Amino acid sequence: MPVFRMLRTRRGNAVGAVLALGLALGLSGCGGGSNPASPSTPAATTTVLQQGTFTLLSVPNAQGNGFAFDAARVEFTTSATGSLQAVVDWTNASNAMAVAFFPGSCTYSLFYANGCTEVASQDPTTNKPIKLGLANAAAGTYTMIVANAGIGNESGSYQILLTK
Repeated sequence: MPVFRMLRTRRGNAVGAVLALGLALGLSGCGGGSNPASPSTPAATTTVLQQGTFTLLSVPNAQGNGFAFDAARVEFTTSATGSLQAVVDWTNASNAMAVAFFPGSCTYSLFYANGCTEVASQDPTTNKPIKLGLANAAAGTYTMIVANAGIGNESGSYQILLTK
């Protein structure tokens, strides 16, 4: 299970730890050869669950306000099991960004206190856009956290997709 750890001390550095994650998207069916009456597997469908923008403080500015880093929180709900994908892009390529999925409602208070269970993450990276996936996600509520681990203030956009 991936771990999205950032030092949560008042004056700590924003540091992430990484494990790879898998993204299972799309199943393609094949017909029954020469028999037109053979059933085929339906094509996967992708739905946009939510999209929007965010603005985040730099690490130094966040630390000046008593936080190790600034984070944006997006809560969303799925009505079906499928593969979740977050696509996150931001303005300044020199700022490292991190993204994680948490099941349920992960409030800011719980997140900063390390009280949420992470199910998928991407450690701070300057490779943009970030595409974070979670295969076989059960229907229900999830929280996506986007964190700025860079030295500049940041703004960006996100899209959360469900493929079933």
